[in-house]
Amino acid sequence: MPGKPITPKKPLVYLDWSTLVYAFDGTSDSARDVRRNLSRTVVDISAKANLCLSFTHICELTHNRDAVGRAAMARWLDGLDAVWLRSESEVEVAELRHALVCAATGTRVPPPVPAVPSFLSMWGEALRGEALEYALANPTLDALVELIASEPRLMTRLEQGMRGGSIAAAKQLYLDRKAAFGSVGEAAMNADLDRRFRKRLESDALAMAGHLRGDANSGLYVERDGLHVPPTDDELRARIGGALDVTVMPYTYLAQRFIRSAAKDVLGRPNVNTKAFDEQRGDFYDIEHLVGAAYCDLFTCDQRTEQRLANGRALIGRGLPITAAGGLERLNERIASQLAG
Repeated sequence: MPGKPITPKKPLVYLDWSTLVYAFDGTSDSARDVRRNLSRTVVDISAKANLCLSFTHICELTHNRDAVGRAAMARWLDGLDAVWLRSESEVEVAELRHALVCAATGTRVPPPVPAVPSFLSMWGEALRGEALEYALANPTLDALVELIASEPRLMTRLEQGMRGGSIAAAKQLYLDRKAAFGSVGEAAMNADLDRRFRKRLESDALAMAGHLRGDANSGLYVERDGLHVPPTDDELRARIGGALDVTVMPYTYLAQRFIRSAAKDVLGRPNVNTKAFDEQRGDFYDIEHLVGAAYCDLFTCDQRTEQRLANGRALIGRGLPITAAGGLERLNERIASQLAG
């Protein structure tokens, strides 16, 4: 599971799971030309640009019940020269800390790309003891995928936590929004959701400031009367309001945009038991993949995610999301065109 550092001046490319599956299908001797071409494109990106992968990709791979096909795709992914990105939970914390430092110092710069040196380094302190021994003895992606897929408890957690959790969260979103905004127009609902979102961010930022106040190397300290000191809560409050924006917290804002659009979608349903909620079993995965939408120059996704992001990518200076609408040939053409541009 090697990783590579980001190649400077080359585009960062994040492909959704379906696109990677189509590309892997193109490695088969019986594959159609359109999938072969897409496969060549992905391999070319990994060699000449920055193909970004995340643990979310690996989780989706474990849902493949075909053990032979699952292992084959894991080996194919392992052979790609990829940049590994941190998980969305880590990115949220890193963005909040970055935004807090920007607020304290009066700066406004985008956060660094959340890349890690290798796949194993994503695990941090969680990888120790027997887990570390296993990882060092089985340093390939197919070994890890098979370990997860063969462990019923892990698969149950993925199935219930990610897929089942996505459906449950969508239903809870429906109930919450129905109770709070059932008779309110879309504009008023969005304004209230945005107000709550910003209030939560400001509260989280002040809480984090409390933890960082004792760390002189946190980046939070400011110069005052010739001394290097942490800002006061009043100073932070005065600056935080305008500092927690899409520039310094791109993932956090795109995720909020996705959820706000989902709230609008579910409100139009007749009740919480409609089968439409089952179609949202991939929502948690879609939200986690938004790390790629926030930090990569090229990002592919399904059409629903594209609609939920609206012009969110444009707000952070990125190209429009690319989907497979119109077929795989058009998908490959769009990828090539955006890379060339």
